[in-house]
Amino acid sequence: MHPYPIYENKKEDQNGSSVDGNWSSWTSWNGWSTCTKNCGTGGQARSRTRACTNPGPLNGGKQCPGLTTGIERRQCNTNPCPVDGKWSSWTSWSSWSTCTKNCGTGKQVRTKTRSCSNPKPLYGGNQCPGLTTGVENRQCNTNPCAIDGSWSVWTSWNSWSICTKSCGTGDQVRNKTRSCTNPEPLYGGKQCPGLPTGVENRQCNTNLCPVDGNWSPWISWSSWSTCTKNCGNGSQGRTRTRSCTNPKPLHGGQQCPGLTTGVENRQCNTNPCPGW
Repeated sequence: MHPYPIYENKKEDQNGSSVDGNWSSWTSWNGWSTCTKNCGTGGQARSRTRACTNPGPLNGGKQCPGLTTGIERRQCNTNPCPVDGKWSSWTSWSSWSTCTKNCGTGKQVRTKTRSCSNPKPLYGGNQCPGLTTGVENRQCNTNPCAIDGSWSVWTSWNSWSICTKSCGTGDQVRNKTRSCTNPEPLYGGKQCPGLPTGVENRQCNTNLCPVDGNWSPWISWSSWSTCTKNCGNGSQGRTRTRSCTNPKPLHGGQQCPGLTTGVENRQCNTNPCPGW
């Protein structure tokens, strides 16, 4: 049934009577238009038309009321749009980490962070590009490390010194040296422990020294011997002795010089003999 009555051209039309216009039937709906959005609730429209021709207005009749085009609208793509993540602001830098070395150039690190929450990714949106943590490095304790000294290799032993005695056990010395250069102490490092010179001692000329003999004191004089004459100037003697024992010669030492016996002579009975 038509929304408006359909009039037929009758004799009144021919007589010049006015005829009001009436709408034809609506056409079929055309296809829905492309959605205005790919996501997040867009809009679509479709339309149909009619004509004021059933009948058309005649002889001053009224136009059809309303519009020639009918429009229908609907929501479309109501799924939420993907929301790509966006970084928050960086936090403040953390404190520098402990230096990895006490000397000799170590490394320190500090960090700052951010979160992919401004906004966070939703509905299949992309994660934030890049890293959540920012890292900064710097050198620290660049002062050279102390190097403790270490000894070089010992040199060869030098020759033995001249013996301190020609006999009777003397001493000889020889030495070798080393230097605190392997490496040498640097930047407050410790000196090498010990001595730079090595010393070796030995006995020498251990043969006993010759001991030259020396006289003991003279013993007391003996009594005078009997005078060789009773008168007329005789002689008598007396003796004393000594020994080469103070000390006696040893180890090839020389004998005492001189004689072991001392002799003293004197005149005696010097009175003339009777009858001279």
